[in-house]
Amino acid sequence: MLRTGVCGVGHLGRFHVNCLKELGGLVGVYDPDPAAAASADVPVFSSYADLLDAVDAVVIAAPTPRHVDCAREALACGKHVLIEKPVAPTAAEGASLRALAAGSTVHVGHIERFNPAYTAALPHLLDARHITAQRLAPFTPRGAEVSVVHDLMIHDLDALLAVRDREVVGLEAWGERVVSDTLDVAHVRLEFSDGCRAVLTASRVSPVRVRSWEAWGTGGGVHVDFAARTAARWTPEGPVDLSVGAQNALLEELRAFLAAAAGQPLAAGIRPAALEDGLRALGLADHITACIAAPTFAS
Repeated sequence: MLRTGVCGVGHLGRFHVNCLKELGGLVGVYDPDPAAAASADVPVFSSYADLLDAVDAVVIAAPTPRHVDCAREALACGKHVLIEKPVAPTAAEGASLRALAAGSTVHVGHIERFNPAYTAALPHLLDARHITAQRLAPFTPRGAEVSVVHDLMIHDLDALLAVRDREVVGLEAWGERVVSDTLDVAHVRLEFSDGCRAVLTASRVSPVRVRSWEAWGTGGGVHVDFAARTAARWTPEGPVDLSVGAQNALLEELRAFLAAAAGQPLAAGIRPAALEDGLRALGLADHITACIAAPTFAS
């Protein structure tokens, strides 16, 4: 069993800790805030270097600006690394990890790949010609250090790129700053090289929570509710509910990471986000925010 630690015990880090307790092998945590570290109710290391000395693998759930430095230090020690999304503040910064990643398993925490509603709908999404994605939430200061594109929309960008493994040949984007110093609302239209089009909306100043997709292709339509974890197909004969499991997406993401790090085969249909996947989604997020900042709002 791999010895595993968690770097960063904030809101998301505590969920990682709880799941790793269930999976076994959790050695301890490090957080520069002693109170946050103690809240995990597991052994606490006084430094990140001490934690790395004691583990084979580490989950990096620190704030985004710390991701690259924490990952670089872990990879330099030959550790396996799961980095929460986004993998770095920018794709250019994240690319520096490539040179250190050889010989280590590096996954990025794009958890929606493990959402049971998404995995149930995946076979019906592969022939989609039009996809509409909405990800709306009320404002919270957590995560507001990055744009809504990098905080929320990036979930849908990665899940979309996993479905449409094609080049993005058209992009139009617009958005607004409402309550933070970065984008709080963003709308994007994408066109892929195979003709598939996608329209994405993300907002962190919405009065309601929505995390859903609608997709249409030659075989009919698919609706995916990521929040309710339900999925249904629409055909000329009417709607058909898809069978959706009850698995914990974060638990399954961590299970896949530890299996890959241990050299074990992954379960059929499991496609974790590798470093290159995380960089691709992040690069597209960077491009979107650049387009919004440009006078034409388009590229």
